[in-house]
Amino acid sequence: MAYLMANLKSSWKIRFLGHLLQGREVWLNEGNLSLGEKGCDICIPLTINGKIVLREQEESLFVDAGKARVKVNGRRFNQNKPLPSSGVLQVAGVALAFGKEDCDLASYQIPVSSLGYWWLAGIFLIFIGGIGVLLSIDGQPETVNDLPLRVKSLLDKSNIHYVRTQWKKDGSLQLSGYCSSSEQMQKVRATLESWGGHVPGWRNLR
Repeated sequence: MAYLMANLKSSWKIRFLGHLLQGREVWLNEGNLSLGEKGCDICIPLTINGKIVLREQEESLFVDAGKARVKVNGRRFNQNKPLPSSGVLQVAGVALAFGKEDCDLASYQIPVSSLGYWWLAGIFLIFIGGIGVLLSIDGQPETVNDLPLRVKSLLDKSNIHYVRTQWKKDGSLQLSGYCSSSEQMQKVRATLESWGGHVPGWRNLR
């Protein structure tokens, strides 16, 4: 919805991006438009004691907000300089898009601040770090106390049922017994060695 402040000489318009006036477009009246709570063209609450004045000068648009901090397109802006041909102005708690008459202000949005980007990046890093910790815990080798169960499971999966396991005092493992396939046993031994285990005295009995 657009409010036309009848002056066809001005080619600048604004569109509110927040507050109750969100989505409303306004043309500058006689090249000037004031925003504030007292004696202004548009009554709107501000976070400063004063007003915001937009004025057209030599086909350029300027903003006067006193000592208030002004941001244009998410970056701090010098009020002494003319505004760009279009963009998003943030000042005193008000956010609005501005541009010439042929500019589609409906497509403009309030930019995310750099602090917001860092916050999102921090959350992302924490999330990735948490996943990494979980994966590292899940991927850690089982304790020595679980090794007998792992060896038994390995032999069962390899269909080797007649090989006995004997654990030595030094923590080494000895395998003995009957196996119909030396190739199967070689695979078992390779797997055990990949776990970091020492397998002395291994033999394949027939």
